[in-house]
Amino acid sequence: MPLLPADSTFVEEDYKDLLNRYSGFGIGLFSQIDDQLPSVFNRLRFFRSVTYQTADIYATYETSEKAFAIQLDPDIEVICL
Repeated sequence: MPLLPADSTFVEEDYKDLLNRYSGFGIGLFSQIDDQLPSVFNRLRFFRSVTYQTADIYATYETSEKAFAIQLDPDIEVICL
């Protein structure tokens, strides 16, 4: 099962590029993950959509045992896991 919505096209971006692009709601979540769970943070892959919700941040974490995605939506100020 894909972690990112199938009806959109995504491009991967570096964390530094993400920080230059986005300073909205929830951005502190990733620094907290880095501080408290560096092994998780180091496996996060960051994406932006080029078709829908282009302001949102998407991050995925995948191992052979676990997988999850995070979406930060600045328009409605929610964090989706």
